[in-house]
Amino acid sequence: MAFVKDCCMSVARTLSITLAPELLLKAEERAARERCTMDEIVGFALQRYVELDQDWEDLLRYTRAIGREMNIASEEDIEEALERLSDEWRRERREQNQ
Repeated sequence: MAFVKDCCMSVARTLSITLAPELLLKAEERAARERCTMDEIVGFALQRYVELDQDWEDLLRYTRAIGREMNIASEEDIEEALERLSDEWRRERREQNQ
């Protein structure tokens, strides 16, 4: 929770949000368990969402670069590459076991 306090409190703005009853209950329970405010819980959750979204974007960039290197342009290309890699792996396994 330190990030939320350090980063956001000096420039905080008030927002109004609507939560489904079951989500609100879980958030309230979490806030009580961790002895923090609902603002901190929601801020922390939003920060985690932003971080995970960035991680996802990084992963997409990485896998797209690999796809370009392997000349993969379609799902069919992916299936062919997976089949080829699986065949190579099985062949190597058989050779190791002989």
